[in-house]
Amino acid sequence: MVPDMDMARRRVLLGLPWLVGLALAAKHLWAAESPPDRARLLSILARRLFPHRAVSDRAYLAAAAALLAHAEKSAPLSATIEDGVRSLQQASPGDWTAASEQQQLADIKRIESSAFFAAAYQHLLTSIYRDPEVWRVIGYEGSSVEHGGYLERGFDDIDWLPKE
Repeated sequence: MVPDMDMARRRVLLGLPWLVGLALAAKHLWAAESPPDRARLLSILARRLFPHRAVSDRAYLAAAAALLAHAEKSAPLSATIEDGVRSLQQASPGDWTAASEQQQLADIKRIESSAFFAAAYQHLLTSIYRDPEVWRVIGYEGSSVEHGGYLERGFDDIDWLPKE
């Protein structure tokens, strides 16, 4: 076989997992585009619950897509998500995603005792704070286990407490 053909084939094969992952993520986002746009609504809900100005919309959309993917595997969770999305959409005249931030926060406050809120909160919290992009924004350096633990990685570098 020609060496250039072999390298070209390797490049294609190395790129396939990335393309498959991208296609699967896009599937969840496109599937959520039916009215109401669940992924967009859930990403806005995530931003209102866990606001970080420096975190991109991509991180919030990824959290919403992860929640929707998890809901696809669980009929009760799927029904809870659908009911919650419907509840938020009906809370505002027109489109909830276009409502003001204050209105969205008031609507979220109104539903915070619901099963939807509990499920969405837990899943979104986990997804957002597992994202390395979010780690950079909030100053989390990641796990220390693979670096020998926190003992040698600045566990005692607290600079915000007064010196004794």
